[in-house]
Amino acid sequence: MEACDGKSALREPVPARRWAHAAVSRRPAKGKRGVSSPAESECDSRKPGAILKPIQDAKCPVKLDAKSVRLIVDVSGGYPYFIQFICREVYDAFLQKTAAGEKATVPIKDITRKLDNNFFAGRWAKATDRQRELLTIIAGLENCDEEFTVQEVSERSRGLSSKPFSPSHVSQMLVALGDAGLVYKNRHGKYSFAVPLLGRFILRQQGTAA
Repeated sequence: MEACDGKSALREPVPARRWAHAAVSRRPAKGKRGVSSPAESECDSRKPGAILKPIQDAKCPVKLDAKSVRLIVDVSGGYPYFIQFICREVYDAFLQKTAAGEKATVPIKDITRKLDNNFFAGRWAKATDRQRELLTIIAGLENCDEEFTVQEVSERSRGLSSKPFSPSHVSQMLVALGDAGLVYKNRHGKYSFAVPLLGRFILRQQGTAA
């Protein structure tokens, strides 16, 4: 990541909110998850152009290399809200690094930590210890970021928990988690996390994800 013109950029910086807003300005209204998904966005936010074009349109002094763009897309999961959050943080970090005469890079660990504290922690706090145990089991499913069934969760719990969850218990707890805004049930009777990328956050809390 580099500046188009380091000195002039620092004198007349484009506000971070302009870049961040531009990156998601084409997104539609929120869906059940509360945050627009990549598939819902008119401008596919999983594509590099969703990040690079707004920077060009806003004449932003920040330039991102291909590696940085891939990192932002991966960490954000392509969700417009998270792209907005990460781009704003990257902009601020870039200005600080440039002012200090240092090479600017994407401080992804710091950004992820801030995202965890600002976005996920409050939602995670809504769950009881037993509910967190169930959510952790769900987070371990390969399809946790898509859809999962009561049976899948119950079967996985048998090999992971000293107190496995029966299908009826899973169903009851998912209803309570739905009331807490952490999961939702679709018309096909399957469940999904109501909070995008919640599974990754849960695994980070368990120390099993980068």
